[in-house]
Formats: sequence, C-alpha cells, structure tokens
Amino acid sequence: RDEAQGHKSALGGIAGFVKTVGNTNENLQVVKAVGAQSGVLPSRISGGSSMGGLFGVLTVFKSNAFGANANTGKFVLSNSKFSGKIYDASSTDVIAVGGLVGFDSTETNTSFQVVDGYADIDLTDVLQVAGKYQYFAGGIVGYGASCTSGSTADTDFLSIKNSRTEGVISLSASAAA
Repeated sequence: RDEAQGHKSALGGIAGFVKTVGNTNENLQVVKAVGAQSGVLPSRISGGSSMGGLFGVLTVFKSNAFGANANTGKFVLSNSKFSGKIYDASSTDVIAVGGLVGFDSTETNTSFQVVDGYADIDLTDVLQVAGKYQYFAGGIVGYGASCTSGSTADTDFLSIKNSRTEGVISLSASAAA
C-alpha cells in the first residue's frame, strides 16, 4: 500500500516499473495465498497512479546498441497470472489499472504481447478527491500505448492472445468535480 498522495507512483505485484529493450517473461504469478488460520488471503495492491497485478508500468524501447537482435523492441508476457484486489488509486491526473499491466508506455516501433495470460481481478475504486480524472482500467492491460497513429511499421502494436480475465471493475466518486 502506498500512502503518499498527489504523486505518480507505479505499483505491481512483481515490479512497479520495468524498462526493457525486449525479452520474454514466462510463468510469472501473483496469486491468492492460503493462510493457516484465515483461509484464502487475496493479493492486494493499492494507492498508486499506475497499478498492475504484475507490473505497474512497462516501457519497451528500441535501442540500436543491441543491433539486429530478433527480440529488440519486442516484449512478450507469456503464461502469467494475477489473482487479487487492486484498489484506491491516488492521483488526480492519469490513472491506469490493469489485471496484469497497469500502464504500457512502449515506444514507437516496439511491441508488447500478452500470450496465455489470466487475471482474476477485483478492482474497486472510490475517487475521494474532487477532480477531472483520466482513469483507464482493463482486465489485462489498463492503458496500452503501443499503437501509434499513422504508423506504417508492423512492429508497432499491443497484442493479447489466448488470454482471459474475470472479476469486477467498479469505479465511483464521492466528491463532485
């Protein structure tokens, strides 16, 4: 839980912020734990402006320093899952919340792919500070920035294949803007 207010923080079950030139991450799991006395304990992430079950913010960039490597500029998240609760975002600006990745800020001519992903998400948020929000929420990805308007490259995309999400996304406000 991030108790700070009025900031831009990234929270994730595995990493808050990931910056990569391309890679494949497989079998990442943040799931409900079974407590000895209290039964099932949900994974909980709260208080950030970008929150994801696995990664709060993901940035894929293309670097010439890595030459013609086939994985340069391509990030694949494969066979990964999150099960739990994400709640109480704390920003009066842009908020991005997703079951696996909150905010995808990849650069032009790069790609982010989710393959065989699963998210069982309970996203409940009550915005308590009056303001005009940009709130992006999704079962797998909250905000995907991979597609560039007018791009002619076939490497510029967000792709989600063979993935599934379930649960609840509920957003309400307790203060008038």
